[in-house]
Amino acid sequence: MAKKGQKFRRYKTKFKLCVIMDLLKNHLSYCEVERKHWHVTQAADAHFRETIKRWERLYLEGGEKALMAERRGCSHKGGRKPKPVELNDSESLAEENAKLKKRIAWLEMENEYLKKLDALIQAEEQKDGRKRK
Repeated sequence: MAKKGQKFRRYKTKFKLCVIMDLLKNHLSYCEVERKHWHVTQAADAHFRETIKRWERLYLEGGEKALMAERRGCSHKGGRKPKPVELNDSESLAEENAKLKKRIAWLEMENEYLKKLDALIQAEEQKDGRKRK
């Protein structure tokens, strides 16, 4: 997790590719790549390993294009996107439809009940001459 006031570095795609190619072609370890490209001398200064591992994974999964993509922050505006409902066949579609109809009926019944309850409370308050809170 980032510390308050911590500055993050952006690396150019060319540098990322250079690091990954060096790692893969020369069969270097993460520590060796770290020492070579960031000039790290002590193990205490070594905090680039996770970055190298992430770049390697991205490169192996998606090639050079994956290293070019900006991965910071939220990828979409306005909060979470709802998960799409996956319906494979007509039976599951009919099942989902039946569940939704049942839910709608329940909510309509609950709404009517609350309206009647509210009307009863208002009538009781008018009868007693009290005001509603």
